[in-house]
Amino acid sequence: MSIQSSRPPDTAITTRLLDIIDINIAERDPDLFIFHMSRCGSTLLTKALAQCRRNNVIGEPGVVFPAIHYLRMQNAQDEMVKRSMRSLFSALGRQRLDTHGNYIVKLSSLETFAIPILKAIYPGSKMLFVYRHPVEVIISNLKKPASFIGHRVNPWQANAFEQAAAMDDAEYLAAHIGNCMDEALRSVHEGFYVLDYADLTAENFGTILDKLCLAFRDEEQRNMQRQFEQYSKSDFKKRRFIPDGEEKRNSASEKVQKLYESRLQDRYHRLRNAPNNLFNQP
Repeated sequence: MSIQSSRPPDTAITTRLLDIIDINIAERDPDLFIFHMSRCGSTLLTKALAQCRRNNVIGEPGVVFPAIHYLRMQNAQDEMVKRSMRSLFSALGRQRLDTHGNYIVKLSSLETFAIPILKAIYPGSKMLFVYRHPVEVIISNLKKPASFIGHRVNPWQANAFEQAAAMDDAEYLAAHIGNCMDEALRSVHEGFYVLDYADLTAENFGTILDKLCLAFRDEEQRNMQRQFEQYSKSDFKKRRFIPDGEEKRNSASEKVQKLYESRLQDRYHRLRNAPNNLFNQP
């Protein structure tokens, strides 16, 4: 895979971000932020939630990572970051349908680094980190690489491009996944939860909604649960989902398996046993 510059592109929204601060936008705090470590079920969850017209669901808005990066490059003060992010998310979350109530934002795996930033801005918002067996995530990305892999972005460490560029794809993915899991493990504050892909099932969906304090009528919940029958990366409803976790783990090379055992296995088990795991709670 070709390696490209890790610098986010200059866009109107990044270079003119401060222009939106004083625009008269009705403030709207997200009810739920969804974070993830890539290829771990977050798209499935997001699409399921989007089946209900009472949910205003925003999926990986491309403006958030460049905006935070821009503010950091400008050494923006905390109050400026807070005002900018509140304006940005209020604009993204404007009510589009009369039925919209819940405001849910799914961010990209790169934006997992921003958990503490966003928690400081939105202390009342729920946050969920979705994760999966790291070998399955690595194999999925090696077969069909996510765009961030080619850019070798590492938002956790300044000027890390050269180090990341020297890694092959498997090594970079292991580093990225490890960073995402570390951020989730550090986030033990109230209202922050973690969810294993293995527990993200139609049968568990009602429990997940209850623990996130999202209430729906029975018919609405059944409509959302139907998404679990579909392949989440396809918008064609005829394409059925076929579980492939075991196949991915069995197809892993010796190198991928060693990366998992040496760098990721302990973190994965710690997340599984974390007190804020949705399925490790009374």
